Amino acid sequence: MTSSDLVVEHLDVRFPGEPTSVLRDVSFRVRSGSSLLVVGPSGSGKSTLVAALAGIVPHTVDADLHGRVVIGVPGAWERGPRALAGHLGLVQQDPLAQVCLDSVDAEVEFALENREWRVEEIGPAVARALDAAGAGGLAGRRTGTLSGGQCQRVATAAALAPSPAVLLLDEPTALLDPEAARAVGALVGRLAAGETTTVVVEHRLDDLDPLPDSTLVLVDGEVVAHGPTADVMRDQARALVRRGCWVPTSALLAVAGAPPDWESTETDAWLGEVRAQQCGFTPARGERVLHARGLAVGHGSPSGRRRRREPLVEAVGAVDLDLHRGEVVAVLGTNGSGKSTLVRGLAGLAPTRGRIDRGRVSLVVQHPEHQFVARTVAEEVAWTPRLAGLDGDDLRRVVDDALARFDLTSLADRSPFGLSGGEKRRLSLATALVHPGDVVLADEPTYGLDRAATVATQAALREAARDGRAVLVVTHDVELAGRLADRILVLVDGRPATAGPADQVLRDTEGLRAAGLRPTRLLERWSALASPTTVQDFLVGIDERVLAGLEVHDVAATDGGRR
Repeated sequence: MTSSDLVVEHLDVRFPGEPTSVLRDVSFRVRSGSSLLVVGPSGSGKSTLVAALAGIVPHTVDADLHGRVVIGVPGAWERGPRALAGHLGLVQQDPLAQVCLDSVDAEVEFALENREWRVEEIGPAVARALDAAGAGGLAGRRTGTLSGGQCQRVATAAALAPSPAVLLLDEPTALLDPEAARAVGALVGRLAAGETTTVVVEHRLDDLDPLPDSTLVLVDGEVVAHGPTADVMRDQARALVRRGCWVPTSALLAVAGAPPDWESTETDAWLGEVRAQQCGFTPARGERVLHARGLAVGHGSPSGRRRRREPLVEAVGAVDLDLHRGEVVAVLGTNGSGKSTLVRGLAGLAPTRGRIDRGRVSLVVQHPEHQFVARTVAEEVAWTPRLAGLDGDDLRRVVDDALARFDLTSLADRSPFGLSGGEKRRLSLATALVHPGDVVLADEPTYGLDRAATVATQAALREAARDGRAVLVVTHDVELAGRLADRILVLVDGRPATAGPADQVLRDTEGLRAAGLRPTRLLERWSALASPTTVQDFLVGIDERVLAGLEVHDVAATDGGRR
């Protein structure tokens, strides 16, 4: 393992056909054995930066690149990914784009075989890496049967196995359930505190323990802040939240005006007074539009099952579920618990057994590019309305409204496949909600989104319910479930473990832990409050106080400028 600083000098990246650079004059240094956190709004260039450091840009993905990168040994970066392989480990934003072999063991072994490790050393190194990534129980599994979160753990293990000098992690916890996210976050913290030079792009900052040594803030491809993490989070918290970034909960509460000591009785009193002023989330429950009894769902496609006449091998079973117009139901569970499989079964995209009756379904899949069919963002949004018979001014109005609502107007002529991860997610939601269905099935609709886009997604899904649709959201984000859901279903090993009103399920912190879920710090504090505040009122009330804190700060800054 080679020890050296990671150096970036005046890096500028522009992709073919694009009028402006994705990265502009980016410079920083990460000392050998230290760590850097990269944060910024969706589309700010974070993933492009990781790809450039790994040599994927411009050696594999064509781009006009200027500047200098030193990673590993001098000259390795200029020769491309093959020369860097001996020094570098990489976990990409989309694990499905990285996992390529048919078994978990082979995937991790491949990373070592490529580096010419001795045969007798490979087995123990694979076992160590899988255990470190929380994937020890996946040894021997076929990669085609893994959930997105399980794939993310395997990709992390493959990156760790060769003990690289430099580790690049692009949202390594995005698809993980809370327990797994904290385990991987602690792993990143240990690596960052050891000999491995670590660069991590991450939204879920509460899961990184400890936070990396320094933080780089990217906005529109430019560095707007860089320094020790504690200083950046203290001095830039308001600016980060205003730009739509995630910050640690303690920093978010400081923006909201909470007392500075998280553990104090003053903070307890402050939290006990939190109420949403404009929540408006009372469900207007209407007619039933989806009814399932004794539902079992298997892997594969419905047509394939009918063709082969094979018995259904259950991945999910014994599900009884009703969805009504005007309500949101959240499905929680750990990685591999069957959440996405259930969505596919409810949508008619997987073989099922049992009774299911449903109206028209709109679907948001976990990996947005799997549902894209058009050449441009605008054409993608227009696809379903056009099939429904809209054209002319009516179609343009619907498309323009959807593009504006999800902050996609400036991307209307771009290819859906050339968008950032967060932009793809916003587009997939826009295409689902522009469709006039009875039921919206959303599989991890907020993974990889910045805070601003997450808040907008929450609002869009609640509005879909208020407009008379039934909404089912699969998520590992228990706070998202608290903000959105009227009812919650928890899956464990493909079977319903508990179901009920959101307040009831989320107050049962022991039940959540027994299901492999971990309530956030805010939810733990809410469940301990003597106040009868609902979880939606509590969480939305904090969001309102954050907004008020930003407005007060803006007014104070303006008044100070006048004086």
